[in-house]
Amino acid sequence: MLTLVVVGTVGLSSLALPFSAAAAVDDDINRTSQKISEISGKKDAAQTEIGTITDTIAKNEENSVKLVAEMKETQATLKTLTTEVTALNEKIAQREDKLKEQARTIQVNGDTQNYIDFVLSAKSFGDVVGRVDVVSQMVSANQDLVKEQKSDKEEVASKQKETETKSQEQAL
Repeated sequence: MLTLVVVGTVGLSSLALPFSAAAAVDDDINRTSQKISEISGKKDAAQTEIGTITDTIAKNEENSVKLVAEMKETQATLKTLTTEVTALNEKIAQREDKLKEQARTIQVNGDTQNYIDFVLSAKSFGDVVGRVDVVSQMVSANQDLVKEQKSDKEEVASKQKETETKSQEQAL
C-alpha cells in the first residue's frame, strides 16, 4: 500500500507539475508584455520630446539668423552715424574758427564802427541804401553761420544719442 501511495503521489505530481509550470510561464509572458508596453510608451514619449526639441532648435536657428542680420544692419548704421558725426564735428570746428576770427577782428578793429563809417561815407542816398544792404547781408550771413553752428551741434548730439541707443541695443 505504501508503494501504491508513493506511486500515486508521484503520478499525480507529474500531472500537476506541467499545469503549474504553464501558469508560471503565462505570468512571465504577461509581465514581459507589460514591460514591453511600458518601454514602447516611453519610446513614443521620447520621440515626441525629440520632435519638440528639434522644432525648438530650428526656431532658435531662424531667430539667430535674424539677429545676426539685425546686428550687421545696426553695425552699418553705427558706422554711418559715426561718419556723419565726424563730418559734422569738422564743419563745426571750421565754422567755430571763422566765428572766432570774426569776433577777434571786431574786437581789434572795432568792426562795428567800420560798418557805421562804411555807411556814412556814402555819396548819395542810393549809395547809402546799397551800403546798408551790404552791411545787412554781412550781419545776416554771420547770424546764419551761428544758426548753422547751433543746428549742427544739436544734430551731433542727436546722432550721438542715437549711436548710444544702437550700441546698447546691440549689447543686449
